[in-house]
Amino acid sequence: MVGRRILTQTDVYSQTYRGLADGIGLGAYTIDIPGAVQRLIVDGEVVNEGSMQCPSFCVDYVAPFALPYSIMLPKEDEIANILVPVAASASHVGFNAIRLEPTWMILGDLSLMGYMVRLLSG
Repeated sequence: MVGRRILTQTDVYSQTYRGLADGIGLGAYTIDIPGAVQRLIVDGEVVNEGSMQCPSFCVDYVAPFALPYSIMLPKEDEIANILVPVAASASHVGFNAIRLEPTWMILGDLSLMGYMVRLLSG
């Protein structure tokens, strides 16, 4: 789904926390896109071709990132009355940072809260 906002690498990779106006939760998993193929380099080093670790796997100096409510909302002119927490609107790198169960549980909980707020506020 391409929603009202797309979560990108810029959103999920930073050394300082950047809050967002519609931030409703926090993600903290670093980017570690596994490569499709392992290749042997001339000097004998094995490298995952196509992999991406930003900056490397599970470092402690990458800040948590805000999970915007708008990544769960479809564009206004496309459909109404739906929240999409798991197939959220994200680039390949952005989705890689939210793909784990703890983050999906946060998005699921917050989608229910968003629904309840909207329901109770009329």
